[in-house]
Amino acid sequence: MDTSEQTCHRVNHDLDVLIAQEPKFHFRRPDVVVYRCIDEDRGKWSRKPYASDCLLVLEIVSADSVTTDLRDKRAEYAAAGIPHYWIVCMEDNDGPAISVERLLLTYNGDYIREELAVRRMDFHAVKISQPFTMKIAWEEIDDGL
Repeated sequence: MDTSEQTCHRVNHDLDVLIAQEPKFHFRRPDVVVYRCIDEDRGKWSRKPYASDCLLVLEIVSADSVTTDLRDKRAEYAAAGIPHYWIVCMEDNDGPAISVERLLLTYNGDYIREELAVRRMDFHAVKISQPFTMKIAWEEIDDGL
């Protein structure tokens, strides 16, 4: 619960996010998702988030997901209106993390790079004040991989 904003958000990993119901049912499963708390049961979709509930999605890029994460998901998340998309790249496909790219959705519906943090160049992997305050050390990202 963000007491200053009176909002509630959850952080989860490997959770389905509904991208679209029409023309066909389509979902994605980001590696990490930050979404508003869902109090109501949504039937078949239960309490899983819609894209419109999501504040941030994060993908960890591996050799077999490069095209999907950097092109396909980026376009789908932007079209679905998810405001923040973070991409973590790892060394040798299984860590440690070597970069974190933070993308921000613009008014025209495209992502622009907000920041690129690179290991051995930047002290923190993530240090932000918007959309919430957070600092994440490189070792913390490695532990989560």
